[in-house]
Amino acid sequence: MLSSVELPLRAAKGDGSMPFIASAVRSRLQPLASCVWFVTMLQGCLVEDGDKACGKNQELVEGGKFCRCAAGFIMDVSTGFGCKACGENEESLDAECVCSAGYTRPSAGAACAMSSVGAACTDSTGCSGTFSYCASDEAGGYCTSQGCSSSSECERGFLCEQEGGTGVCKKVPDGYGQSCESAADCAGTQATYCDTFFSKTCIVQNCSKTAPCPGDWSCCDIPLARAVLCVEPDALMDGACPAGGTMVKP
Repeated sequence: MLSSVELPLRAAKGDGSMPFIASAVRSRLQPLASCVWFVTMLQGCLVEDGDKACGKNQELVEGGKFCRCAAGFIMDVSTGFGCKACGENEESLDAECVCSAGYTRPSAGAACAMSSVGAACTDSTGCSGTFSYCASDEAGGYCTSQGCSSSSECERGFLCEQEGGTGVCKKVPDGYGQSCESAADCAGTQATYCDTFFSKTCIVQNCSKTAPCPGDWSCCDIPLARAVLCVEPDALMDGACPAGGTMVKP
């Protein structure tokens, strides 16, 4: 008998029919690519009772029943199975390797290089290059860029928000995307809803007509989640809220 079941890795995206809210709500922060055992409808390679380990560069999840790529590794698309390491100054996110905080790609496909994005500042004289604008939030000032028209034009971890008639890439709410197992793990942040269905991360909730979501995010009343959540633009389903949710407009 095989000690474990090893299947090709693939990235998985949710749709409005799946009982996994965050698969649609948080397209940027979906879990790392993992093996799939189709009968279970859960991401990961099914590991038989008694098995002690996953494959190389994989880790056990879901109480030791499934395997997925470990942090810093993604699916090896060149072979269709296994996990490969991200490059220098990179980390794994959304089944791909992205630049770590404080680094950015000078151009598509280029290596991640150090940048001033997110660096502390008191005014714009402390910022340079592409990220020459000093924005601020409750935590203080930080270097970022101006002139965005949508969040897709901002660095990871930033969203496009209008400030004095100009689009500014601002930091996402504190705690957004933070790992969680329950609401207690999200307490004290600006993202207090824990998605225990799928991504196991904190999401901004309780938006309303009088308390809209930040930037170009949408406020969606999602019955399946029993919550009103802020949804990123690229997580909308043809412009509509995911999972049968209803748009709440200011």
